[in-house]
Amino acid sequence: MDLRDFGTTLARWWYLALATLLLAIGAGLGMYKATGPTYTANSTVLLLPPQAVLIEAQADKKNYAPNNPLLYLSSLTDARDVLVRHLSSTDVTDELAKKAPDATLTVTGDLTSGSPLILVKSEGPTEKAALDGMKAVDDMVPGTLKSLQDEMKIADLQRINSLEVTEDTKATPESKKQIMSGAVGFAGVTLLGLATIALLDQRRNRRQRDGEPAATARKGDDAGKAVEAGSTAVRSQRAAEAGKRA
Repeated sequence: MDLRDFGTTLARWWYLALATLLLAIGAGLGMYKATGPTYTANSTVLLLPPQAVLIEAQADKKNYAPNNPLLYLSSLTDARDVLVRHLSSTDVTDELAKKAPDATLTVTGDLTSGSPLILVKSEGPTEKAALDGMKAVDDMVPGTLKSLQDEMKIADLQRINSLEVTEDTKATPESKKQIMSGAVGFAGVTLLGLATIALLDQRRNRRQRDGEPAATARKGDDAGKAVEAGSTAVRSQRAAEAGKRA
């Protein structure tokens, strides 16, 4: 079916096409509102080097070593990856699910920089759910870091610490899922309506094709009857004229 035939079909069934459009708009808006926005909250946690690293660096009198832990971060990326992997384990995710059941949590390392940054992303159906999920992860990072180092019996001066760098105070609403749900509802009803119109139009065309031979046959019978009636009338007229002559 080309575009011209398609347009002709829609024009023939315009009332169904209009009903389909209205229903599709209603379905799209309904699913858009039913889905609701998704709220997102983000935070960033930085790992800090052990105090012993700074002490050792400053003990070297030949080289200047500032007493600034931010200058000694490059060696902590491996420790960050271990911590991220632990936070993604089943036991930890189950515990986080109890604290923030409505939130979807994602914990990753920042691979765009050489710093040991941990990125926390929390998504939820409400702003509170998103913020609760983010805070649950942020609160768990120091304790998890401590328990890992306790198991390895790391001395206090050799322990890695953490610092919360950024934390959203308000969750950001996102409409991506809403738009997708609305589009799916609109497209689904539209396709269903167009398929119904196409089926009805096929049945109509089939009935017209099936009715053409019968109509032609009826026209032939009517013509034959007309010819026969004409012949009978001519014979009757001739017989009447012959009787008058006699």
